Amino acid sequence: MKLIIIGGGASGLMLASILKNKNANIDIEVIEKEDHVGKKILLSGNGRCNLSNTNLTLNCYNNEFGYNIANSFDSVSYFNSIGLLTTIDNENRVYPLSNVSNNVLDVLRKSIKDVLIINNETINKVSIVNNQYELISSNFNYYYADFLVIAAGGKTYYKECNSYTLANMLSHKICQLRPSLTYLKIKENLASIENLRCKVKASLYANNTLLYEDFGEVLFKKDALSGIVIFQLSSIIARNHYLSYVVKLDLAYNYSIEQLCDYINQFKSLDGMFAKMINQYILKNAKSNNTKDIAYAIKNLSFNVIEPIDFKNAQVTSGGVDVNELNENLESSLHKNLYFSGEIINVDGICGGYNLQFAFASANKIANDIISKVGVKNEENLWAHLY
Repeated sequence: MKLIIIGGGASGLMLASILKNKNANIDIEVIEKEDHVGKKILLSGNGRCNLSNTNLTLNCYNNEFGYNIANSFDSVSYFNSIGLLTTIDNENRVYPLSNVSNNVLDVLRKSIKDVLIINNETINKVSIVNNQYELISSNFNYYYADFLVIAAGGKTYYKECNSYTLANMLSHKICQLRPSLTYLKIKENLASIENLRCKVKASLYANNTLLYEDFGEVLFKKDALSGIVIFQLSSIIARNHYLSYVVKLDLAYNYSIEQLCDYINQFKSLDGMFAKMINQYILKNAKSNNTKDIAYAIKNLSFNVIEPIDFKNAQVTSGGVDVNELNENLESSLHKNLYFSGEIINVDGICGGYNLQFAFASANKIANDIISKVGVKNEENLWAHLY
């Protein structure tokens, strides 16, 4: 029996690793379109690889299906078992002890050293021929598999993405794709405060209704808002892109309007509050020079969202293969022994390691289901080639 994994990213590598670690009775090939596997792993977490989070909750994902999968696997223990030491920060984010993403890729690659990896090979066509999956590459090479896992990622990072086309070829529905965990382009001109940062409470509104709020650092760009706290808001927008959104920033969330009024009345300026250019921006955008209006502006700087920035700058793709066409083990309900893993599925999480956790957990679900079908190699199988 033969398994082909399309995609040598986080999910594809984890799948191969678990199958090898559990000695699955199946031959494995990984087909990767890039010149080497795991490129996106190396970029994650600003090169540190935030590989999971110990605080998994339902509201970290866009649907319950994704949460249930993510919550079913202890990825930290698995990484520890294959030689990666990890550390957890005060926001429950898990990183390699080294804080270097290369270590994550290194242990995964070492755990699959016997797996055939084919690089620089893009699969352009997939079909079912004689009860096998037939794959044809852009180099006109043919591959055949009894089991097929499409783990080719989303539209983020890659210049071209054909993973959804492959899913369509096998009659799977694709939920609308949107960039997530990215900057938010806004109508307001922020040239005067470009590249300045501020700790804020960020609130997302649609039709004057509060949808989400979080705390963190915002980075002002010429025509956009950035920073992890803004990335979190972008994930909400990606899932409900048809609404009109306003972002409100509270630049002094530890102070009440009354306390701010007392400060302004006492010192007659904002010099001791924020950077000079931010102070000027606040005064310019306050309703009036009245102390209360200035204090209100500090706690309610408003920005009208045009759209999330494109896929090139996004960390995650929102949308993908419809979860209603997958069973609890991520096997297709349309075709036997066809699975989808990782970002290609319509599951996306907020910042903090949740998306990699889903990628690893989905691989574990698939690995266990494949093993339930093919079994494991016994000692006789392992040594048969010597006789």
